[in-house]
Amino acid sequence: MTNTERFNVVSENELTEVISHFNTEFIMSIIEQAIQNRFSPTAYMANPNVVDAWDMNFKQIVDYYGSVDVQERIAALRLSTYEEICKRICDYHGLIFTVDDVDMYTAAHCIYHFFVSNYLQYLDQFFANYIVQNAETLYDALGLAESTRFRDASSSYARTVFKDPKLGVISANIDMVVNYIAGADIHLEDIIQNCGLQPQEAQYLLSIVSDGNGTFYRDHYLATIMNDYVKPIRLNSIRFIIRSIAGFNDEILAPMMLQSTDVIDPQF
Repeated sequence: MTNTERFNVVSENELTEVISHFNTEFIMSIIEQAIQNRFSPTAYMANPNVVDAWDMNFKQIVDYYGSVDVQERIAALRLSTYEEICKRICDYHGLIFTVDDVDMYTAAHCIYHFFVSNYLQYLDQFFANYIVQNAETLYDALGLAESTRFRDASSSYARTVFKDPKLGVISANIDMVVNYIAGADIHLEDIIQNCGLQPQEAQYLLSIVSDGNGTFYRDHYLATIMNDYVKPIRLNSIRFIIRSIAGFNDEILAPMMLQSTDVIDPQF
């Protein structure tokens, strides 16, 4: 056997070993672990998108081995891996993945981004947007005007400092409001279109996934936000987003801030 032949055998064995790691069981374990990790009560930041990491690995393999045969094998593996990712995530959420005429990398990247990497961030943004958009209805339905009449301190304060007093009261009673929203008729389309995605991103995502059973909101968003370990942090995050959307009453806050600085000892 010549040196060239020995090198080819070693390279083939290395490549076979590398490719063997990208199997169904491996992909399944990574996806399941990532989905479970997104529910951490302390998950403030988005998780990395493993699709991007895998794509970098595929490109490095092609660059390292280089032959046309390797490129074809990696291209096929890349396609099947991304399709497997899309199907696994959709199956977990009870969704239907539309395979026809789809760039698999783009599909996998977007699905993983929305349902795994940034799951909690989009959940918080959706609830905050929904509350702001339906503030008048929620305020009246829950009789929140009564909270100020009975001199609830937090509601009275929020009513004063928010530009929109009703949103202030809603923010102060966010737990009650979210519990009420639990019974709303909300669909996957409503979530994707009102969670902060750019319109073109929302349209693309809706073109490749659909909620066949119509239970995504109940089985996942509600199940998440009603979890006793997750709920407190999610409510605080939603309240913060509502405040950032609604804005504060500068005429009230500015004098308060000036007064607070007056009592600070300049030595400190």
